[in-house]
Amino acid sequence: MVVRNIALTFAAVVAAALSFVIGDSFGQRSMLRQAHVQVEGIQAMLLVDRIVEERKIKSLLMRGCTKEAITAVDINENSDLKLLASYLAKELDQGTIDYINHHDPNMLNELKTFKSKYGDKWPVVECNS
Repeated sequence: MVVRNIALTFAAVVAAALSFVIGDSFGQRSMLRQAHVQVEGIQAMLLVDRIVEERKIKSLLMRGCTKEAITAVDINENSDLKLLASYLAKELDQGTIDYINHHDPNMLNELKTFKSKYGDKWPVVECNS
C-alpha cells in the first residue's frame, strides 16, 4: 500500500513536471512565432517608408529637380546617421560594429562625433518644375 502510494505520488509529480515542460515549450514557440511576425511587420513598414522616399526622389529627378533631389537624399542620410549615432552612443553588439566597419571603415568615427545639419526639424523639399 505504501509502495503503491509512493508510486502514484511519483507518477503524479512526473506527469505534472512533464505537463509543465510541454506547456512551457509550446508557449515559448508560440511567443517566438508571434515575435517573428511582429519583426517582419516592422521591417515591412520600414521598407514602405523607404520605397515612398525613393519614389519622391525619383519624381524630383524625372522633373529635372536635381538640386532638390540631392537635398532630399542628404536629409535622409542625415536622419539615418543621427539615428545610428544614437544607437552607437547606447551600445552596439560586435557583429553590428563589424558590419559597419566592413561597409565603411570611417563611419564609426563619423558617428562618434556626429552632429545633425538639420537639428530636429527636417526641411521640406519642393520643386516647382
